[in-house]
Amino acid sequence: MQTSATFWDSLVFDGIDDVDVEAVTAAGQYAYLLYGGPPKKTTDPAKPSYLVTLDLNSSGKSVKEVFPTHAGDTTLPGREPHGIATYRSPSGPQLAFGFSSKYDSDDPVQFRSSLFYKSELTN
Repeated sequence: MQTSATFWDSLVFDGIDDVDVEAVTAAGQYAYLLYGGPPKKTTDPAKPSYLVTLDLNSSGKSVKEVFPTHAGDTTLPGREPHGIATYRSPSGPQLAFGFSSKYDSDDPVQFRSSLFYKSELTN
């Protein structure tokens, strides 16, 4: 995805040194981004992760909402955002997002995944 440095600079928040967009999805006039990063060690606290709503119809600033998500930040060691999708449900569209987590082991590729959802997509 190509965009200006100003756009990426506007997405940087406390606790995230570099923007690390892990996932993007769209529904209707909105695009949703999931970004954040893993802690340096699995025993370190989770880095902040954010859900960002972009209004694709906006001719000015497209960032509609920035939502810091704490889903799994105290229960998933090595928590790192890794996926996002919208899906239809009887109560309306919902946003699902996932994290990988690294548990201490001798196997360097042993990860687990966890899924969460947000039922309100916009304010």
